[in-house]
Amino acid sequence: MIRIRVIRICAAAAVLAASALTGSAAFAAAGNGAPPVPVPTTCTVNDVEVTGTTIAGTDAVDDIECENGVNEGTTITAGGGGDRIDITGNNAGTVDGGAGADQIDVDGDNLASGVIIGGSEGDIIDVGDNAGQILGGAGGDVIFTGANTGTIDREGDSDVCLPDEAAGTTTCETVV
Repeated sequence: MIRIRVIRICAAAAVLAASALTGSAAFAAAGNGAPPVPVPTTCTVNDVEVTGTTIAGTDAVDDIECENGVNEGTTITAGGGGDRIDITGNNAGTVDGGAGADQIDVDGDNLASGVIIGGSEGDIIDVGDNAGQILGGAGGDVIFTGANTGTIDREGDSDVCLPDEAAGTTTCETVV
C-alpha cells in the first residue's frame, strides 16, 4: 500500500514538473482522488512579471502579455480602461477584458480552448483557431478567428464576426 502511494506521488510530481517546463498542461494530477491542481501562468502586467492562477490588471489602461499561453485554471482580469492583452501560445484559461474598449489577441498559430470575454464597450478580439468560448459582451465588437469549432456569442450590441471557417456556433449580427 505504501509503495503504491509513493508511485502515485512520484507520478504526480513528474506530471507537475513536466507541466511547469512546457507550460502546456492545464492541470497537474494531484493523486489519491484529489481534484487537479492548477498550474500557474506567468505574464507581464505593465512590464512587471506576475505568476499565479489570477493575473489582474488595474482600472487604468493595461498592457498584459502572456508569452507562454494561459493555462487552464488561470483567470486574467484586465479591469477598466482600454487594455491590450497579448497571448503567445494557447489559451486554455479565462481572459476577461473588463470595462473599456479592449484589444485581445491570441497568436494566430495557437488554439483558444478557454473562455475569452470582451467585456463592456466595443472590443477587438483576434484569435487563432477557436475551440472554446468567445463572449463579446456589451458594445459593438469585432471578432476574428481561424477555424471556429467553439462558440462565438455576441452577448449584446451589433457585432461583426470574421471566422475563417464557421463550423461552430456564431450569434453575431454580421458574419463575414
